[in-house]
Amino acid sequence: MLPDPGAAPQASLNGSALLSVRVPTDARVFVNNIPTRSAGEARKYISQDLAQGFRYTYEVRAEADVDGQTVVQTKTVHLRAGETADLAFVFAVPGETSLTLHVPHNAKVYLAGNETQGAGPVRTFRTTKLNPGATWPDYGVRVVLDRNGQQLVETKTINLSAGEQRQLTFDFDVDQVASAR
Repeated sequence: MLPDPGAAPQASLNGSALLSVRVPTDARVFVNNIPTRSAGEARKYISQDLAQGFRYTYEVRAEADVDGQTVVQTKTVHLRAGETADLAFVFAVPGETSLTLHVPHNAKVYLAGNETQGAGPVRTFRTTKLNPGATWPDYGVRVVLDRNGQQLVETKTINLSAGEQRQLTFDFDVDQVASAR
């Protein structure tokens, strides 16, 4: 995988795959044990000249220093030519609670009824305001997507505990099953 100098349009991925990775700004990222040179919180890697019909496996390792210790997380992703994937690595800071959302790129996100300012397919929200042992019960997460002039809404209610690193996925492309009455 090579660093992608810019966001590649979906149409230009014929024969290539795009991997978007969110990490702390100072994290080190390795793809299949090869160190990458990109920097920043949002990083993109493109794998070129992929044969059609084959599935490629990428092991992505992120390393970050947290309170003087190196913390390592590894994730595996499978891609085919023309596909994209998004990964987020969240390294916990003691006393920090985080919620990472996987949403459509242009969706609006509301946390506890308040609209957020994030953008992109992976959004991480952090707080240190939740005291150890405390929980935010019935914490509402609402995602709104405008598609073809129609507003699609999905809401999830969770209990978010202090120090927890939670991830939620909102996938508006999953076929809905109609109930028979």
